[in-house]
Amino acid sequence: MKQQKLFHLALYAILIVCTTGCYDKDEIRDGEKYLFKDIQYSFEEEGDGFSTYDVELPPFIMENNSSGSITTTHSPFEDAWQESTFQSNDPEAFAWMGEEDVFVNAPYVFGNKPSSSGTTIKYGSETTKAKGPNSSASTISIAPYHRLIIKGTLHYSKLVATYTLTFAGEYTKTEKQIKGKFIQTTPESHTGSMTMKPITAD
Repeated sequence: MKQQKLFHLALYAILIVCTTGCYDKDEIRDGEKYLFKDIQYSFEEEGDGFSTYDVELPPFIMENNSSGSITTTHSPFEDAWQESTFQSNDPEAFAWMGEEDVFVNAPYVFGNKPSSSGTTIKYGSETTKAKGPNSSASTISIAPYHRLIIKGTLHYSKLVATYTLTFAGEYTKTEKQIKGKFIQTTPESHTGSMTMKPITAD
């Protein structure tokens, strides 16, 4: 009887070890969590690099119908944003991280080559907006019974770089790579003209 109890205890211990220590590698792989490891930027494909373009702003018009001078503030960068987008045709590009937010190093260009900078940006398929590095505002005095008209153009830079993102399985340590495009447009400067004309009766 004592030997039978010892046998049952030994069998029970083996079952516990198997339940806690044995696993199906395919099950872990299917439910595996992937972690960000690295991102690299390069100019390696046609269309990569810097370019510029202009956006004409709607005219800024303000009238002073009073007998005294008034002042107004003109801010051409007020509605201008730096926009950044990650694009990829890889079906896993924006699915490997699940519902978690992943922040990666943003690129900067030094010596005509893109590198990872010290600033971070959210990785994902949605466009990220941030205030651009440049801003300006001017205070203008409008004479009595005068109309102020400002016409302007914002000058943008556009950065297109190929990115290679590496992520790895938390358990298997298996690494995978995603390739795609990083596109960033930035309002850099503003030029314009200002006119002030007397308000005349129609």
